[in-house]
Amino acid sequence: MTDDTPKSEVQAMSCEEVRDLLYLYLCDELEAEEKAAVESHLEGCEECRKALSEHQVLRGALPSGFINRKLFYYSKNA
Repeated sequence: MTDDTPKSEVQAMSCEEVRDLLYLYLCDELEAEEKAAVESHLEGCEECRKALSEHQVLRGALPSGFINRKLFYYSKNA
């Protein structure tokens, strides 16, 4: 994990919760606690790591302007 949150204090997340946050995770837009929970889940879940990899490929294929507008939309409407 990349922050100082001890693993024992990280809130467990379901696959559905993690997949809902993958886009924000890739954009480094999660709070430290959420980021730690996503990373903890990814360590033990092959299916979610595969979903993350697919998001990375898709994100790499999109123009950066599109990604920034989409992130603005999500943050504004959250």
